[in-house]
Amino acid sequence: MVGNTYAQWAVIDASNLQQNIAQYGQMVEQVAQLKAQLEQLKSQYAAVTGSYGLGGLMQGETLSAAGIVPGSWQEVVSLQQAGKFKSKMDYYENLMRRVDPALFANDSSRSTGAYKLSYDNTRAAFAVTDATYDSVETHRKNIEQLIQRIDSTQNVKEATDLNNRLVSENAMLQISVARLAAVQNNLNASAANDRVQAQATNAEMLRYDANYQYRTR
Repeated sequence: MVGNTYAQWAVIDASNLQQNIAQYGQMVEQVAQLKAQLEQLKSQYAAVTGSYGLGGLMQGETLSAAGIVPGSWQEVVSLQQAGKFKSKMDYYENLMRRVDPALFANDSSRSTGAYKLSYDNTRAAFAVTDATYDSVETHRKNIEQLIQRIDSTQNVKEATDLNNRLVSENAMLQISVARLAAVQNNLNASAANDRVQAQATNAEMLRYDANYQYRTR
């Protein structure tokens, strides 16, 4: 007996298939969105990380300018005695026309000491002010060059680095300006000392005391 042959046909649910296709399309779209978000996050990360070399931009010139003048007046005097500012000191000494040192060789009076102190401070102040002005000019030029780079920054990180570099350069400039102010204060103190010594000398000359041993001037 010949067996019966039955043809089997696949049954397709059209509505279910359409729904699956729609879901697949949504998944593809979501994957594309996630990929775009990932790329955006990568770009944002790159924008706030990395090094653009701005921290070391013109750093050598800045440090050299900052080191022209030491941090204290005592160091200035020590360097002056060691010949640090010799060319500048000689220049201003010629302008000031110093009194012949031989005149004070054996003179230890108050007025002589005041003159020597005032002369040395003034000559040193001239030289230090000249040197400090050079450092101020270096910082000014550096700031100008940094400002010119503002419009060329590519992202937030580079702009932030440039801003930090500008802030640090301006801080060094302010230090130089403060040193100039300190030199001025030193000169003011020296001038005040001159007045005090002159008043003391006058007081001694105007007040006679037989029991007091007056100095020879």
